[in-house]
Amino acid sequence: MPNRRTVIISGLLVMTLLMFPVGTVSAQECSLDSDQLNPLVDVYNENLDQVPGLVKGQLSDQRIDVRIDAADGERRFAVSTDSDGRVTQFEEAVAEDPTVRVETDESTTCDVITSDDPAATFNQAYENGDIEVTGVGVTNRVKIGAVKVGVSVVKSLSGLF
Repeated sequence: MPNRRTVIISGLLVMTLLMFPVGTVSAQECSLDSDQLNPLVDVYNENLDQVPGLVKGQLSDQRIDVRIDAADGERRFAVSTDSDGRVTQFEEAVAEDPTVRVETDESTTCDVITSDDPAATFNQAYENGDIEVTGVGVTNRVKIGAVKVGVSVVKSLSGLF
């Protein structure tokens, strides 16, 4: 059973749609091609029950603008979720009126996708500032900030037990 910190970090990982079974993509195959990324949506939706309530609540009814700096220019993905946090739209496009923005680069994305432990790799990249998750607008900045504080608190307390 994963500890609470790992589950919360996995929830943030889901926001970038990079939470999927190990071995799905090999390092040589890593690309930001929509055809390769689209199947990840199904895997995320099938595993939504594993996302903790606090994080799932913040993933509900969101329009997420994913920006990935790539060698061939910036790639943008629009992600929408419903009231249950289920992804209802995922396409290579600019998100209209986003509520959350995720920014990273191609190398970091591929590192997470091809990792034997995507959650840990995501966590390290997030802590290093290689992945940034921000709310768009005051209310959404506060919501995302609350999730980040929650993750920090759980991380601090996890060493005590």
